[in-house]
Amino acid sequence: MSVELVDREVSIILDSNPATGAVQRTADGSAFSVQFEEPLMIPSNAINPTLDVEESAVWYSTPNIFDAGSKQNNAFRLIDLSGPTNYDLFIPGGLYSVIEIQNAMNTLVAPIAGADIIELTLNDATGRIVLYINTAGYEISFSVPFTLGTILGFLPQTYSALVYHNGQLVPQINAVNFYLIQCDLVQDGIRFNNRYNSIIETILIDVAPRELIISRPFNPPTIPIDELAGNPRSRVRVQLLTDSLEPAETDGEYFYVRLSLRWKEPIIVK
Repeated sequence: MSVELVDREVSIILDSNPATGAVQRTADGSAFSVQFEEPLMIPSNAINPTLDVEESAVWYSTPNIFDAGSKQNNAFRLIDLSGPTNYDLFIPGGLYSVIEIQNAMNTLVAPIAGADIIELTLNDATGRIVLYINTAGYEISFSVPFTLGTILGFLPQTYSALVYHNGQLVPQINAVNFYLIQCDLVQDGIRFNNRYNSIIETILIDVAPRELIISRPFNPPTIPIDELAGNPRSRVRVQLLTDSLEPAETDGEYFYVRLSLRWKEPIIVK
């Protein structure tokens, strides 16, 4: 008799859509669980069991402006100096570019002060946003709760008309630089700086807002899963994170990840 090592592989698609079996999906859409009909089983004598991510798909839809909750950051004040009268205004939550923030602000201001009085431009040399109010008699203030000024890079001050105001801070338009996928099938996963967080993939953002990112790593990291050998799993938990390790709000969109689990199994040959 002799012992041969046979290659084994199991592929799994984990999809956050409840219609395909996802359960316990969080309100922000970032996390879900899957209950397997048959337990995932890697034999206890498996040699070098590993996991890697073959493919994933995530919509680039995580908002950078929020209109409710602890992250709310959508408010500004229009001041009509003829009164003076203050108007506290709130743009809808969403994933915005600089020009889209400008347009949203002007939509709210137009019934009060006329069309297109706010101009926002990005100074490529400094990386700061420039604010210009092109109509005399009005001011914009970011000194309000839930201020929009933070994402635009402006301190909580009042800004007058007919003057170019340079933002004092780096704008936070790009709230997400890349995504991470976390999965409890792995104990450690990929080290992220100084610690492990069960991370199994990094997803680079290479599409425009509201488009689908399809990630097929050319050389995916191979993650040891020795802890699964001899320990059947009936449930798995997956979470989409931002690069700051916070849950990534999906704005109602779904995401999926396709995994491959591989190991060598000793077989006795007579």
